[in-house]
Amino acid sequence: MTLPLGKYHFRIREQEGKNEVFDLCRKVFIVLTPEEFVRQHLLYYLLQEKSYPISLIKTEQGLHVNETFKRSDIIVFDKEGKVLILCECKASKVKIDFKTLEQLMIYNQTLQARYFVLTNGVTTIVATHESGKLLEIQDLPKYQ
Repeated sequence: MTLPLGKYHFRIREQEGKNEVFDLCRKVFIVLTPEEFVRQHLLYYLLQEKSYPISLIKTEQGLHVNETFKRSDIIVFDKEGKVLILCECKASKVKIDFKTLEQLMIYNQTLQARYFVLTNGVTTIVATHESGKLLEIQDLPKYQ
C-alpha cells in the first residue's frame, strides 16, 4: 500500500509559533509533528479511501500493556466494538523494521486486531493475522 501523502487538506493553524492540525477523532488541534503528519494522512486515508466511519476510529487510544500505559496511534473498531485495525505511525525518518513491528505486536497482545498497518508515510506494511500467522497483504479492505 502506498500512503497518499499530500493528497488531503487539513485544518492547520499556527499557535504560539507552532503549526497545529485538527484531529477529526479527538476534535482538538494537535501539534503537527512529523509523526502526527503521518497519522493524519493515514486517518484521512481510512476515512476517504476506505470509507470507515469516524465513529469507529480512535486516535491516540490509551491501553495497558504488561502493566504499563501505552497509546496506540489509530484503532479502527468493527460494528460490534472489537478492534479491527491497529495502526502504528512513525515519522518519515524512522525506519520500519523488526523493532517497530514488535511494538505493534506487543500492543496487539491486548487488542487482538485482525488487520495491522505500520507506516512512516514512505514505507507502509499492511498485514492480517490468520491461523496464527502474520501475512502481508496489499491493502486494507473497504468498510462494509
